[in-house]
Amino acid sequence: MVWLATSFNTAFVGVIADKLLSKMEFWKVRKVAMTVSTIIPAGCFFVLSTTQNPMVGIFCILIGLVSWSFDYAGFHPYIVEVSGEYSGTILSFTNSAGVIAGIAGNIATGYLVGLEGNFTSVFRILSGVYLVSCILWNIFMKGEKLEGM
Repeated sequence: MVWLATSFNTAFVGVIADKLLSKMEFWKVRKVAMTVSTIIPAGCFFVLSTTQNPMVGIFCILIGLVSWSFDYAGFHPYIVEVSGEYSGTILSFTNSAGVIAGIAGNIATGYLVGLEGNFTSVFRILSGVYLVSCILWNIFMKGEKLEGM
């Protein structure tokens, strides 16, 4: 159910982003998309770490992951727009970093759940990672073509 909703939202986000591109500069559309895809999941996963109510938990996972799909209108298109012909190389580095983080995240999750017997710390750390990524994206994202490319 969650992944089905996320896939529908991804198509919806693409249409919205295309409409916004005719009214706003590309980097502003990408900034808004990435902000939505990080700040809402940060809040949802923090709430998830505090609740005992299964319906609240399901709602937080649903909203967090569905809003994460705004990433598809933000990160990858932005990289392509600012790096041009080198976008494949840059995306390969970012994807490799993501794979390494995914491996480390799985190990850390297993360790923390084994240590504590629940996902509370995992969801709080995840919330923090989303929040930090939102802050860093908004600080460093300039919308300018990368020099030397």
